Amino acid sequence: MSTPAGTSIKFQFAVADPVNGSCSNATFVFTGPDGTSESYYTDTEDEILLDDTGSGYENPGRCFKYKVFFETTDYSATPILNDLIVNYSP
Repeated sequence: MSTPAGTSIKFQFAVADPVNGSCSNATFVFTGPDGTSESYYTDTEDEILLDDTGSGYENPGRCFKYKVFFETTDYSATPILNDLIVNYSP
């Protein structure tokens, strides 16, 4: 990850239980570290929030999606995300 001055990268993650054995119909709720859709992960060392309430955001869960937000205040500079590694362990 490269974030030149005036740029940033932030993430939200969604983990869900499958519906009828499929992730295509799962309901994904994207959240940040405080468990709301108003917060974002910014530190690459943060761990994803655990929650197993049975609705909304679920972790652990079999279905996973993420969003990456690239921001800049300097239109001659752009942040770069080289890779994103997800370690799944049942």
